[in-house]
Amino acid sequence: MTGALRQLDPGDAPMTATGDQWHSVAPEDTWSLLAHHLTRTDVEAFSEVANRVLTEPDPFHGLTGDELIRARFDGTRARYSPSLKRGVATTLALFGSRPPILHGTKTPDTSIASDVVATVLRSANDDATTKTWTAVTEVLPLLAEAAPEAVLSALRTCLSEPHEFAGSIFTDSEVGGLDRLPSPHFQILNALEVLAWSADHLMAVVDLLARLAEIDPGGRYANRPD
Repeated sequence: MTGALRQLDPGDAPMTATGDQWHSVAPEDTWSLLAHHLTRTDVEAFSEVANRVLTEPDPFHGLTGDELIRARFDGTRARYSPSLKRGVATTLALFGSRPPILHGTKTPDTSIASDVVATVLRSANDDATTKTWTAVTEVLPLLAEAAPEAVLSALRTCLSEPHEFAGSIFTDSEVGGLDRLPSPHFQILNALEVLAWSADHLMAVVDLLARLAEIDPGGRYANRPD
C-alpha cells in the first residue's frame, strides 16, 4: 500500500507522509479505499484499542491551581495524545456512517460502531468517579456521529441515576486560565447539536437539554443548555 500511495499525485492522494508517519488528508476518501479490506480480526483488535484509548483518564484530572500548573510545567503527558483520540473517534464515526462490508462477507456490518461506543460509555457510567466520563467527553461529538442511540442512552443514564459526573459537567463558574480545565458541558452540547440534526433524535435531545438546564448552576459562557 505504501508504494502505491507514493506513486499517487500529491494533490490526489488520500494520505500523505511526514517522515515515517502517514496522515489521512480526507478520512472519507481513505475509508472508501480501505474499509472493504478490513477483517473481523481487524475490527476486534480496533475495538480493544478504541476502548483503551478513549477511556484513558486525563493525567490532569482532579488537579487545580498550583498543582495543575506544576504538572504542566513538569512535562506531565497523557499516555495517548489528543490526536490519537480524535483519530480513533473519527474512525468510529466512519464505521457508523459508512458501515463496511468486511472481507469475506456480503453485507455491511452496522453494529460495529454502536457496540464499541456502547462499551466505552458503559465504562464511563460504571466508573463511580468522574475520570472516565471526563476523558470520553473530549470526543463525544464524534461518538454521537458514530452511534447516536448509544450516546443518548448513556447520557440519560448518567443524568438520571445521577452519576457523580452529573455534578461536574459545568465548571465554568470560576475564572479560567492555566489553573482551569475546559468545562465538559461544551462538548456535551456540541454532541447534542450533532444529534439534533436528525428528526429521529430531536425530542430525546430536547429532554436531555431540559435535564441539563435543571442542574446548570450558571457560568461565565453564554452557551447554556437552556
